[in-house]
Amino acid sequence: MNRFLQAVFCAGLALLMPMADAVPPPKTINYQGYLTARPPGSPPVDGTVTMTFRLYDAPTGAAPALWTETQMSVHVTNGNFNVMLGSVVPIALAFDAPYWLTVAINADGEMTPRVALSGAPYALRSSGIVSCNSGITNCGGVCVNLSNDANHCGACGLACVSGHACSGGVCQ
Repeated sequence: MNRFLQAVFCAGLALLMPMADAVPPPKTINYQGYLTARPPGSPPVDGTVTMTFRLYDAPTGAAPALWTETQMSVHVTNGNFNVMLGSVVPIALAFDAPYWLTVAINADGEMTPRVALSGAPYALRSSGIVSCNSGITNCGGVCVNLSNDANHCGACGLACVSGHACSGGVCQ
């Protein structure tokens, strides 16, 4: 009987303890690299550099970047650096398609080839915490404009009848 009372007492204490709010995972991507001076085979960089990162929806080509962030003071030690992408400019992409990353150092152009993102950033989509731009709504991890999206007209998942358009959040 004594153990039963202990169990009930502990369970009661657990109910009285304040419940912590669920904290969403950070909307950033850890990126590490190794930087050497030019030409190839030169010694590793030591010091502080400016790095500009861009995400594209294609491995090559001149399409405009979907996201750009410049980090002004990236510390490089013996060639190694570590940054958190999205710490300066939020990454407001749906992560529903492949993306490629480029890096530019100081005033130099983008390095090639572009680097394909691996699976970790796509977890943002499955968690439903994708951050959308102003005027855009997150519908199950996809950023949509409820005022003109025929598949989400006025509300997430509210689709217009085939052949009808969405205008001002109303199927017409």
